[in-house]
Amino acid sequence: MRRAIIVGLMVLAIMGIVYAQTWYPVDSRVVGWTPVTLLADGNPIPPDNVIKYDVYVKHEITGVETKLTPQPILETEYSVTLAEEGKYWVGILALRYGPEGDYRASSEISWTNDPLVVPNGETWGLTMWWSPANVGGIAPK
Repeated sequence: MRRAIIVGLMVLAIMGIVYAQTWYPVDSRVVGWTPVTLLADGNPIPPDNVIKYDVYVKHEITGVETKLTPQPILETEYSVTLAEEGKYWVGILALRYGPEGDYRASSEISWTNDPLVVPNGETWGLTMWWSPANVGGIAPK
C-alpha cells in the first residue's frame, strides 16, 4: 500500500511538471520557431515549393483565436503584440505554396500550450495587463 501511494504521488508530480505553464508578462515579444522542412507524410518539401507562416494568439479563457499576420510570412520569427488584457497562447500555422505561388495546403495551428510542439515540452503563454492610472488628488489632510 505504501508503495502504491508513493507511485501515485510520483505520477502526479510528473504530470504537474509536464503540464506546467509558464506565463511571460509582456505586451510584445518576439517568438521564433523551427522551419517546416517535411510534409505530413514525412517526405521532404519539394524544392520548388515555399512554406510561409501565419501567427495567431488564442485567449486562454474564451478560446478566441486572432490572426496577427496580415499576410503569410517567410520568416521564422515574429513580434507578437497583445492589444487586449489577458492570457494568450501563441500559434503558428504553416502554409505550403507551389512553384507558381499557388496555395496547396496548410498544417494545423501549433499552439504553445501543446507540450509536443514546444522545446522540452515546456508550455508557455503571454500575459498583458494594463497598469492602473496614476494616483491624483494628493493633498494634506
